[in-house]
Amino acid sequence: MEYNNDIEIDFFDLIKWIFRHWYILLISAVIGAAIGCSFAAYKNTQASSTTPEQIIEKTAEALTPKEKSEVDDIISKINYADEKRTELYIDLKETAYSKDGLEDILKRADYWNANYNEQRSKVNSLNIEQKEYYAAINFDPDKKFETVSYIKFGALGFWAAFFLASGIYLVLYLFTPTVKTAEELSSMFKLPVLKNFNDADNKEKDLSMLSSDLSILLKRNSVNGLLIVFDSDSNKEKGYSELLCNALNTSVKGSNISISDPLSSANGLDELSSSDSLVILVSIKSTKHSRIKELLDYCSRYDRRIWGFVAV
Repeated sequence: MEYNNDIEIDFFDLIKWIFRHWYILLISAVIGAAIGCSFAAYKNTQASSTTPEQIIEKTAEALTPKEKSEVDDIISKINYADEKRTELYIDLKETAYSKDGLEDILKRADYWNANYNEQRSKVNSLNIEQKEYYAAINFDPDKKFETVSYIKFGALGFWAAFFLASGIYLVLYLFTPTVKTAEELSSMFKLPVLKNFNDADNKEKDLSMLSSDLSILLKRNSVNGLLIVFDSDSNKEKGYSELLCNALNTSVKGSNISISDPLSSANGLDELSSSDSLVILVSIKSTKHSRIKELLDYCSRYDRRIWGFVAV
């Protein structure tokens, strides 16, 4: 028997299935937020406990002697130019000069300003490691360390864990080889779903309607034997099969209507081969594709007619 292996995904059902595990998603998100806040606390503690000397030593280790010498030379020239222009500004402020003397002072100040800016511009051409070393040398010990935001990393951890947990459930949904929806069941195995009790508002009424439908089929097709197939490991399937069997035996006289799990024993296969027709019960999100395929292969081998599935 041929099957359609292209499973159709019901995204609405997928979202419902994922959020059915909302408590796991929430716990994962809270744990993620706690990890994010812990990371922020660790970074803040690490930053506040690190001395400027340790920062300089650590950044210097990443440089070659030539790279370190280049940075030291720039820093030395910047400091010297800054010292010279500061001296001129102080001298200009505290001393009265003639017009010619004032012009000379201003000219020298412009020279050292230009020299200072020139050396500062060389910093932009340094590589990343050199810039980190330069920043460490010029670190202001009175400046407060920049702290990492607890809210930012807490929120980041919360959503990262939430989507990671959702992704795991998405993978489980897609790759667990079980029947996800009644629509998938019908599409994959090319047989009708006679009744879907998962969507039933009144299951007693739906069971009565299904029983009446099967009764009509039994009478019109003069079927002597109908086997209602269920999984012996599923109490839900067994319960529905017993209710359906009792309803049919009450409404249809003269037909051999029974329930069985053909895959549980050799006697089950004998019952399958001796029945004219079958109805197969399938548990949504529980029954594996392989079980249904095996049942259908036996039916094809023994030339048994399958009326359809009942989804529970």
